Amino acid sequence: MRQIDVRIIAATNRDLRAEVLALRFREDLFYRLNSTQIRLPSLVERLDDIPLLIQCFVKKCNRQYGKNISGLTRRAQTALLQYSWPGNVRELENVVSTACMTTTNDFIDFADLPEDLQSQRNRSAERKDWKPLSLEAVRKLHIKHELEMYHGHRIRAARALGIGRTSLYRHLRKDSRDTGAHEKSRGAIA
Repeated sequence: MRQIDVRIIAATNRDLRAEVLALRFREDLFYRLNSTQIRLPSLVERLDDIPLLIQCFVKKCNRQYGKNISGLTRRAQTALLQYSWPGNVRELENVVSTACMTTTNDFIDFADLPEDLQSQRNRSAERKDWKPLSLEAVRKLHIKHELEMYHGHRIRAARALGIGRTSLYRHLRKDSRDTGAHEKSRGAIA
């Protein structure tokens, strides 16, 4: 009989605690696997990594496909930095790999990127209802978003915002006063 020492590394994009509670994942297996957790932030949370990953993937594709691509044009880089990357690093690698295979130039250009990525950029550029927001408006939207995320639970929302509970209450009172004053002025004009 041989004795072996084995370590298992498992990865998932699901919340396994929630899966256990919903009876879709075995509780005993969860506790066997859950000795150490490492949370890897999504690609959109670490945009600074994208240029380094692109460089790595271009080098890899140059070796794999026998090409000599120097990099990406500024337009292509901008498009990749503005994309939401739901497929994370794997999706980025696939996009760069496909662009490397299809380009005939020394640099990957915007036109070499997949059509769905190009059309998403075009859709966002064509939005005619867009207008710049003041810092105050952005603050209001952010507070509203956090309150929705935490189902109206103000203490949790305040923690997520990085402010105290009383500061959140002060902002909410100010926002409700501003909204009330705005409504009254609209009524006077109409």
